[in-house]
Amino acid sequence: MADGTSGYIRKANARFTLVETFDGKETMVPNEDFITNRVTNWTYSNLKGRIEIAVSVSYHSDIEKAQALILEAAKAHNRCIDDPEPQCYLIKFGDSSIDFTLHFWVADVTAGRWMPQSEVMFEIWRKFKENGIEIPFPQHDIHIIKPEAADPPPMGNSSAILHASTITGEGKRKPIQSDDTHNAIEGNNLVWIHLDANHCETRQWLEENATYLDPIIINALLANETRPRILDFKNGAMIILRGVNLNENAEAEDMVSIRLWIDDRRIISIQRRPIKAVEDINERFDSGKGPRNSGEFIAMLIGRLLDRMEPVFSELDERLDNIEEKVMEDPQSNEQREITSIRRQAIMFRRYIAPQRDAIARLRSIDQPWMKSIHNRRLQETLDQVIRYTENLDAIRERAQIVKDELASTLANRMNKNIYALSVVAAIFLPLGFLTGLLGINIGGIPGSENNQAFAIFCGLLVGVVALQIVVFKKMKWF
Repeated sequence: MADGTSGYIRKANARFTLVETFDGKETMVPNEDFITNRVTNWTYSNLKGRIEIAVSVSYHSDIEKAQALILEAAKAHNRCIDDPEPQCYLIKFGDSSIDFTLHFWVADVTAGRWMPQSEVMFEIWRKFKENGIEIPFPQHDIHIIKPEAADPPPMGNSSAILHASTITGEGKRKPIQSDDTHNAIEGNNLVWIHLDANHCETRQWLEENATYLDPIIINALLANETRPRILDFKNGAMIILRGVNLNENAEAEDMVSIRLWIDDRRIISIQRRPIKAVEDINERFDSGKGPRNSGEFIAMLIGRLLDRMEPVFSELDERLDNIEEKVMEDPQSNEQREITSIRRQAIMFRRYIAPQRDAIARLRSIDQPWMKSIHNRRLQETLDQVIRYTENLDAIRERAQIVKDELASTLANRMNKNIYALSVVAAIFLPLGFLTGLLGINIGGIPGSENNQAFAIFCGLLVGVVALQIVVFKKMKWF
C-alpha cells in the first residue's frame, strides 16, 4: 500500500480488510484506504516477480567481464527463470564507481524475494573475489579554502537554525547573533528559535542548547510523522499543529506540520517544510505588530494556520457545488473521478483537522503562567473556527458520497433505458428473423417462388406480425 504496508490478505469484510504482513503482524486496514490510496498487487495476474540488485565496480576493473559474472551468478540460482531471462545493464558512471543493475525473475514471488536476492549477491561477491573484480568505496578529494573574516550572521550558532530572535514585548523582535544563541536561551527575555528538522545538526543543537528537554520530547519534536496534539508539562508545553500545504507544486491536503516547545521564556519551533503561517508572523514582527509574549504567539500562530485553511476549504466546497450542478444537468461518467478526488481530499484534511480541534480545546485548559484569559478567549474563537471546518469537511464528504450515488443511479437509469430500447427492438425483429430464416433454409424450395405476388404477400405478413406484437406489448404495458 501507499504507506508501505505489504503482506497477504487473510480476511475481508464490509468495514476492513485483515492484512498479514511478511513479519507476521496482522493489520486491520479500513476498506476506504483501498479506494483513496494506490495499492500494488504482486500476484494479480501471475506469480512472477522481478528482483533488482545494484552492483558497483571500480574503474580499474574489466567491466565486460564484471557484467558476464553478474549474469552467471543470477543464472546459477535455482529460482531464476529463463523467461524473461536475466539482464544486466550499465546505468551510470559514478563519482567512485561504475554502476550496474541486475534484473532477474523468479517464478513464484510469494515464496520470498529476499533469500534469492541475498544468495545471488553472495555469489556475485564470490565470483568478483575469484576474478579480481573490485567493489569500490566512495572517495572524494576535499580542498579547503580559508575565507576572509566576516561578521557573524544574525542567526543561531548552527545552520539548522532558520532564524533566531528575542521578542521585545512591543510587537517587535531583535535578531540574535551567531555566538549569543545559548546565552539568549538561558537569559530572562523571551526568545524564539525556529529550526529545520531536516538538517543533520538539529538534534545535536537541541541536546546541547535545550538541555531542559528530555529525549522523549526531542524525539517527538523531530518525528517524521506527527498528528496534532499537546502535552502539558510542569515547565512548559509541547504542541504539534498542522496547516495546509501552500508551497509551490504541492498538494494542499499533504498538510505541513509545525512542532513547538513553549514556556514563559522560550519558544522553540521546528518545521520540515516551509509554513506560510510562520512567514505571516515574521511579517507582523517586521511591521511592529508581532506577538508580545508566549501566549499571544501561540494564539496568533494557530489563528494564522486556520486563516490559511479558509480559501482551500472554500475552493473544495465550490468544486463540489460545480460538480453537483453538472450531475443534475448533464451527468457524465468521467465526473466520478472528480467526485472521488474531492471526497479523498476531505478525508485527508479531516484526518488532521479533527485532532487539531481537540488539541486547541486542550490548550485552553492547560495551567501555564503564560496562558492568560485573553489568550483563552482568542483560542475560543479559533476553536469555533476549527469546529466549523470539521463540520464542513464532514458535510463535504457526505455530500460527495450522495452526489456519487446520484451520478451512479442516473447513469444506471440511462443504461437501463438504452438496454430496454434495444430489448424491444430485438423482441420485434426476433419473429421476423425466424420467418425469413425458415424460408431461407427450406431445401425443398421457397414456397410461392412461382407466384409474382409472393414477396409482397410475405412482406405484408411481416408487417402484420409487427403490428400484432405492438398491440400485445401495449396490453402488457411494456411501453
